[in-house]
Amino acid sequence: MSDGHGLSITKTLTVTREHLLSHVVGAQSCGLDLGPLYERAGVSEEQLENPHSRYPYDSLSRLRMDICRILDDENAGFLVRAAPWGSTVMFCEAITSSRTLREVLTRYQRQTNILAEEVHAEFIESPYTSSFNFYFENRKQIDDRAEIEARLSFLLSFTLWLSGGRFRANKINLAFPIVSYADDYCYINPVTHVFGHQINGIEFDTSLLREPVRQPPRALKQFLSNHLSYLIDENLKLGNIVERVKRVISASAGIAPTLETVSGALRMAPTTLRRRLREEGASFQRLKDEIRMAKAIHYLKDKKLTVAETAELTGFADPASFSRAFKEWTGISPRNYEESHNATVGA
Repeated sequence: MSDGHGLSITKTLTVTREHLLSHVVGAQSCGLDLGPLYERAGVSEEQLENPHSRYPYDSLSRLRMDICRILDDENAGFLVRAAPWGSTVMFCEAITSSRTLREVLTRYQRQTNILAEEVHAEFIESPYTSSFNFYFENRKQIDDRAEIEARLSFLLSFTLWLSGGRFRANKINLAFPIVSYADDYCYINPVTHVFGHQINGIEFDTSLLREPVRQPPRALKQFLSNHLSYLIDENLKLGNIVERVKRVISASAGIAPTLETVSGALRMAPTTLRRRLREEGASFQRLKDEIRMAKAIHYLKDKKLTVAETAELTGFADPASFSRAFKEWTGISPRNYEESHNATVGA
């Protein structure tokens, strides 16, 4: 999905190297040569060698799409049984004629359990909070976090689209330990994520089940062509302007986003964004500095990265520029900050 200037929303969002690589595990288990696919996705070998590299979500989307096409498997190689290209269209066509979200989820459960032998879906309706859960057999015995992520994200984007933006999850449960790229998950779906849960699924208000389906079946193919961008775009609308700007900046690790870039992602003119921030008592530069400072302290203190690595991850052209900015923010140089923190920890 793009704004009037052709800027893709997913170009403002980045993912970590570990997150990107989690999506190729299925392809690797099938013996697929990933070199040409990395190149098509704009991912260089040099970047892959850097554990701190980040990539646009567009690169992850293209990589996953190419894997599915080449393998002729919309499960991207994560399951033993392949889902031939076009399966998702047929799957969704059987659901879009539903009248309410209750009917949507009932059909979604039935279709999943018919078509995916290694995935069992369970729709549980309760008086106040309901849930939709997935159970994975993982017959290949590989890291299937990306497959879990993909299933949950697609369910969320599909129900959000069908309901005209009214469906929202209260909580997302994940049956694996917290990952280093947990922030990537929270950016796409800004709700509580519970890692290490017994099941994979979403919880939501039961009252939403009465929501009517607001999309015609003829619009399905357009939605499927950019469902991830749709999910990101809709979630960017949540919260006030300050919160929304912070989320765009936070997701732009390794990039110094400009006012124009952020305003494009939020689909408003730069002058409008500047005015609305001022109305909320904020400024773009101050928000940008606050987020970069918090990230820098996190990288130096918790991740124990070097000054050069921290400068790169916070979007500075070189360590010297970063050091000057850090001293303006905190009153001391990053090197002195490291030394004082290490002395405190060692005391």
